[in-house]
Amino acid sequence: MRSILLFPLFVYATLADQNVTIDDTDSSIQYSDGGHTSPCTIDADGNFSPGQAGCFNNGPKNCTSGAHVLQTQTSTLSMQFKGSAIYMNALLDDISNVYTVTLDGNSTDLDGVRPGGALLCYTLFSQTDLDPTVEHNISLSIKGLSPTRNTTLGNDNTFFFWLDNFVVTMPGGDNTSSSAAISGTVSSSSPSSNPTGTSDARSPTTIISWTSFGVGAISMLFLLW
Repeated sequence: MRSILLFPLFVYATLADQNVTIDDTDSSIQYSDGGHTSPCTIDADGNFSPGQAGCFNNGPKNCTSGAHVLQTQTSTLSMQFKGSAIYMNALLDDISNVYTVTLDGNSTDLDGVRPGGALLCYTLFSQTDLDPTVEHNISLSIKGLSPTRNTTLGNDNTFFFWLDNFVVTMPGGDNTSSSAAISGTVSSSSPSSNPTGTSDARSPTTIISWTSFGVGAISMLFLLW
């Protein structure tokens, strides 16, 4: 007599965390003033093309397609989100200001000055290990002039901030953890373990993100005679 027994050993499903990019034009970001601007177009000879009022010098890197600019010392921005990590990506140069970033009531002063003449993409602020089940609030204000700024340009009364985007890390499988994140975009590039952007190459976390899904099953077939 022959009998066949089939034993499923295990079935598993995994979802990785995903990073969601929230662009500067997203309605979840609240601004006190300012507006969205685009990088200036430069011709083959390095000259700025005419008729580009309000554009910004992004140099030859073209690390972003646009950003929201705040232009007064009293300017602010804020956003509410749910997630386990947050990254604030900005355009910075050698005359950037000192900024105060406040996350859930805890404030940090950050010097935004970066070397170079053109506005380039950097991660100004990041925080990981957040509770993804509660709503967080992040805001930015302009504290004042930076003591490390390039003073040869006569910028003693220049206050500004250029927001490129936020990136929010959401737990795997959670499609409802952030109203801000839902209206953002998820791309297929893998996030880096180093979230800091540079002028030479944008951090993968500013373009972001990835999610993976795997299902496996193993069964053993025993033939008993």
